[in-house]
Amino acid sequence: MWWQIRDILVAKKTPFVFLENVDRSTKSPAKQRCRDFGIMLRCLSDLGYAVEWRIINAADYGFPQRRRRTYIFAYRKGTSFYKEITKKTVNEVLKADGIFSRAFPIVDEELKISESNLKQYDDLADFSDNYKFTFENSGYMFNGKVYTAKTIPVVVNPVTLGDIAQGNVDEHFYLNETDGAISFDKVCFWNAPNKVVDGPIKKMHEECAILVRKGEAFYYDEKGKLKDKFPKEDRNSNGVCHVRPHARRGIDHYELPIADKETGITSYTKQSFWFNKVFVERMIKDSEK
Repeated sequence: MWWQIRDILVAKKTPFVFLENVDRSTKSPAKQRCRDFGIMLRCLSDLGYAVEWRIINAADYGFPQRRRRTYIFAYRKGTSFYKEITKKTVNEVLKADGIFSRAFPIVDEELKISESNLKQYDDLADFSDNYKFTFENSGYMFNGKVYTAKTIPVVVNPVTLGDIAQGNVDEHFYLNETDGAISFDKVCFWNAPNKVVDGPIKKMHEECAILVRKGEAFYYDEKGKLKDKFPKEDRNSNGVCHVRPHARRGIDHYELPIADKETGITSYTKQSFWFNKVFVERMIKDSEK
C-alpha cells in the first residue's frame, strides 16, 4: 500500500501526511530488519518531507484498551510547521516541541539517540538491498537523517469500562442458559464441562505456554506479518482458531516473560481462548459419551 500512498503524495504534493500502522511496522521484514520503514522514510525525504513517528499504547494515555500503533506525521518543506520544527534540536523535537511530544508527554530523561543516514545509498534499489537499522519507539527524520530513541510515556490512569458501566440493566439484555444447556446463538458465552477444560483445552494451553516461556512462539512471514506458532485445529474443519495463554478477554495485552528469540518482540496482544461454536459443541458432545 505504501507505493500507492507515495503516488498520491507525488501527484497532490500534500503539505501534511498522517499515517497509522501496527506497532511491528517499524521492524519488518524479518530477514532485513527495519528495511520497509526505512524505505518509507527515504521516499518521504526525497519528496521534501520531515517526519516524526511514535509507537503509542493507548492504555498509557488514559484509554481503556492496550493497543499499540505506529503513528507517523510528515510535513512538507515550505510549510510554517516545517520551518518552525526544523529550527529545533533533535532533543527538543523528541522531548517537548514535536507533534507527538506535545500531545503525548514522555518522561523527562536523557535520551540515547541513534542516527542513520538515508542518503548514503545511491537509489531505492540500493537502499532496499542493503539497508539495516533499528528504529526505536520514537523518532525524527530531517534532510535524510534519522534520529531515533526509546522514550517512556508519562502514564495516565485509564477510565475503564467498570468505571462507566451502567447499573440496573434490563434482564432482556443478558444472555442466559436454559436448564444448564449452553447457547451458541450469535454471541457465545459458555462454561465448558471440567472434562473438556482439563483435557484438550488444558493441553493446548500448556503447549502455548511452553512456547512463550522458551521465547519460541512467534515469527514473521514473507510479507513481514507477525505470526504465532501456537497449536491450531484444522482450519478446514471449521475448528478452533487459537488457544493463547494468559488471557481473560480478546483485547487483553500480555507482556512476554522473555523476548521472543526470532522476532525480538516483548509483548503480544489478543492473548485469549478463541473457539468457534462447532469445535466447542463437538468437545462437549464427546465429553458426554
